Amino acid sequence: MMTVEQYSNQEFSELYQQRFVEMMLKYHEELFKKLIKLGMIQDEDSKTLAEIYESPIYVHIGNCDRKVEIEQECLKALEKHVRLFYKTFSKGE
Repeated sequence: MMTVEQYSNQEFSELYQQRFVEMMLKYHEELFKKLIKLGMIQDEDSKTLAEIYESPIYVHIGNCDRKVEIEQECLKALEKHVRLFYKTFSKGE
């Protein structure tokens, strides 16, 4: 409901932006900072890593919202994305 209402209601738009964009980006940014500090992933900009990690998630969720029948396809694509992200940025030790 919030996804639809964000386009017609300023309050929902701000709430959606805060909850599903800003909070999630901040969460992943902090997570990647910790993983970098622990030496588990490459020392890259944590905000950029969060953006790279999250962008495909929003794309696939948006697709599934409009086409429920492609849910399994989206889940497979997200799994591939997470594996590639890990392969690309992990230190692999």
